[in-house]
Amino acid sequence: MNNIFINRLNSEKNKNKELISWSNKTLTYNDILKAYNSVNIKNVKKGDVVALIGDYEPQSIAYLLKLIDQGCVVVPLTMDTEKQHDYFFESAQIDWIIKNDKLEKYSFKKNTKHNLLSKLIDLGNPGLVLFSSGTTGKPKAILHDLVPFFKRYTDANKSITTISFLLFDHIGGLNTFFYSFFAGAKIVFPQERTPNYIWKLIEKEKVELLPTSPSFLRLSKTSVNFNELSLNNLKLVTYGTELMDSELLKWYVQTFDKVDFRQTYGLSELGILKIKSESKDSLFITIGGGTKFKIKNNTLRIKAEYPMLGYLNSPSPFDEDGFYDTKDLVEKKDDYFKIIGRESELVNIGGQKINPIDLETFLLSDDRVADASVFGIPNKILGNSLQLNIEFIEGMEMDKKTINKIILEKFPNIYRPSVVNVVSKSKYNHRYKKMRKDG
Repeated sequence: MNNIFINRLNSEKNKNKELISWSNKTLTYNDILKAYNSVNIKNVKKGDVVALIGDYEPQSIAYLLKLIDQGCVVVPLTMDTEKQHDYFFESAQIDWIIKNDKLEKYSFKKNTKHNLLSKLIDLGNPGLVLFSSGTTGKPKAILHDLVPFFKRYTDANKSITTISFLLFDHIGGLNTFFYSFFAGAKIVFPQERTPNYIWKLIEKEKVELLPTSPSFLRLSKTSVNFNELSLNNLKLVTYGTELMDSELLKWYVQTFDKVDFRQTYGLSELGILKIKSESKDSLFITIGGGTKFKIKNNTLRIKAEYPMLGYLNSPSPFDEDGFYDTKDLVEKKDDYFKIIGRESELVNIGGQKINPIDLETFLLSDDRVADASVFGIPNKILGNSLQLNIEFIEGMEMDKKTINKIILEKFPNIYRPSVVNVVSKSKYNHRYKKMRKDG
C-alpha cells in the first residue's frame, strides 16, 4: 500500500472538489495535496514511530497521510490528553514528536523495540497506535497493522456529507475520516463540540451524517431548540462509544421521524464493526461481515476480521481461538443481543453483584431527570454501596427523600444510594463520554 494517499490525491480528476470544511474554510483535494507536499519529514525513516499531536486541520492531516505513505507507525494524540503524553511516548516507544508543525527527536528509555513493533517494521507496513481510555487502569497502547486495517475502506463509495464529531485520537474519528477520504465525501470538522454549535453547523453545512455519542444526544435534548433549526438534509445519526438508554432513543426517533438512527459498535482493539440493528428504535444488534462473535458467561467475545496486532504495554487479550473478551455484558434475544453494561461496572454489595446501569436507565426515563450517573463507592459494612449524581431539568428538581422513594418503588433496598448528589452539570470527558465516577 505504498503511497496510497498521494496516489489518491493525484488520481482525483476534479482537484477542486470540496473535501474538507474547516474553520469557515473549504479545502479541496488540491489544497490537501499542497499541504501534503509542503510538510517536511525527510529525516523520518520508514518504520519510525511518530507521535503526531494535532487535530483535524490541514497540517495535521497532511502529516498523518504522509507518515502513513512513508511506512511509519503513527501515534495520533490531542492536547486534551497532554498530561498523559509522557506515558504515551514511552508506551508507544516513539522516535519522533510532531507538534505545532515542528519535528523533534525523542529517545525512549528502553534499548529495544517491542517484538510486535519489530515484527511490523520487518514487514515494512505502516502502523497505528491508539490508546484505550484507561477507565479500568492505565491506558493500553494498541498497535494496528495498517495494511489489513485499510481493507475496510476498499469499497468506500457512499458520498455523504459527514460531520467529524469524534476526535483525532479516537478509533471512531479516524474511521469517519478515512471512510470519507476514500469515498470522496465531504467531511466537516467542527471548531468546538458544544451541542448548539454542532447542530447549527449541521444546518449550515447541510450535513447528512452525524456520528456521535449518547451523552451528546442527551445534552442536546435538554439544551437545543430543534424547532429553530432546519435539518432537512440530515439522513443518518449513528451513536456508539457508550450505552444508549431506550427512552432517549425513542424520543429522537419520534422527533426526527425521517432520520435513520443506527447503533455502532467498535473497540480500539478491533476497529469499527459491521452492525445490524433489530430496528431503528431498538438497542438489540447483531454483528455481520467476516466477524464472528459468541456469548460466554453473559459477556460478548469477538473474533474480528482486522484486529490489532496486540498491546505494547500489556499481555495479549486474545484467547487461543483468536476471540477478544470485550467485557461487555449482554442480554440475548433470538439472533440479536443488547449491551447492558460492563463487568468492571458491576458493584458487589454485601456479596450480591448488581448492575448500576439498571438504576441509571430507570432514572433517565423520568421526564424530570436531565442526566444521572450511578457507580460503586467503598462501604465499611457492605464492602460497597452506590453513589448517585443526578441532574434535573430546570424547575423540575426533586429532594433526596423523593428520589429514594421512586427508586424503592422499583428496586429492592440494596439499590438505594448511600450518597445522592444533585449536580448542576454532569461531567463528560473530551470525547463527550459520560464520566460516571467523581474526580
